[in-house]
Amino acid sequence: MYFPNLSQADATQFRSLEENSLGYNNLLYIASILAELILEAEEDRGEETYLRLLLIEEPEAHLHPQLQLRLLRHLKTVAEARGIQVIITTHSTVISAAVSVDHIIHISSDDKPVAVPLRNTGLPDQSRRFVDRWLDATKSNLLFSKGAILVEGIAEAIVVPELARIVLRPYGKGRDCLDDYGLSVINLGGIYFKHFMQLFCDVNGEQPGADVPVRCAGLTDNDPPKSLKSIDDGKGGTKAIPFLPHADEHPVGNNPALSLQGPINQSQFGRLFAGMYKTFEYDIAMEGDNLRTMLTVAAGLWPVPDGLVVKGLEKNAKLHFAAMTSAERADYAGALLDRLDSDEIGKGFYAQSFADALEVLETDFVVPEYIRLAILWACGLEERPA
Repeated sequence: MYFPNLSQADATQFRSLEENSLGYNNLLYIASILAELILEAEEDRGEETYLRLLLIEEPEAHLHPQLQLRLLRHLKTVAEARGIQVIITTHSTVISAAVSVDHIIHISSDDKPVAVPLRNTGLPDQSRRFVDRWLDATKSNLLFSKGAILVEGIAEAIVVPELARIVLRPYGKGRDCLDDYGLSVINLGGIYFKHFMQLFCDVNGEQPGADVPVRCAGLTDNDPPKSLKSIDDGKGGTKAIPFLPHADEHPVGNNPALSLQGPINQSQFGRLFAGMYKTFEYDIAMEGDNLRTMLTVAAGLWPVPDGLVVKGLEKNAKLHFAAMTSAERADYAGALLDRLDSDEIGKGFYAQSFADALEVLETDFVVPEYIRLAILWACGLEERPA
């Protein structure tokens, strides 16, 4: 290993340690220890070193995320080239996302410390590669929370925390949000539950292994077979929209994730909850008088504020939906879903305003049972409040 001779260097090129940031000085310290390990191996001392171990506690402290990645890549390169084992403890999603789950040991300590190597959870190779790429792309805190609620998309990720406040409020004690229970809502960006929930339970009975001992609840849609009906398009014509023709029958949907409920729901740390009717927004709209709030939010987002669409939404928002049958509410819920799916609004944009409305809502709002149960189970609150 070559170290440059700096004795003749111009002193103005350098600065004292106290001028550096804490993070940069941490890097210099790690580099000096690593260099010492390398020199020890290269020096002829008449004996061979069989094990060299470098332990680093939270190297991310005071360090920019990009420097965290550069440090990790350097440690990996040197460790593999020089036969050094490096063990890092970290709370950094940047660092944990930069390595394969095969190299991560999850440590939890609710009752007593439990260490679970994620390579032992039974992840199939395809799932492992998918989870690796997903963590790298999202820098998710999936592995750092005391519990997780996995959802299909950004709309659910935005709205579920506000629905949780409504669910948790009766339990009091100043703990009315998911953060109070150490829970995170994780957006999977699709119905990828079989890949992620294998970390917490045996999803299909084919890849048994160790389980990460924290509660993980999944929320998925029913997605029943679609039928079509015509509605007024607000421009003097009609358009065909998908809808649920017999809302009271609750048909089993086409969502392939539904087949995972059996094995997941029999496990200790995993649960998969499915909607009763159709999709996330539709199921919320089918409860009580929820449509009054939801239609009001949609009216405020429609790009033509003085047009027929807004007038129709505002008119319908005054109806008493709680007095209607499920089949009657289904017409309005389906029409609203069509508006949200349109280019004029979009589900993600709607979710932001909807969450804002829920945050200040003073009237009763009914959280669908599958969402309520998922929140309570993930928080360890299966029983209703006294």
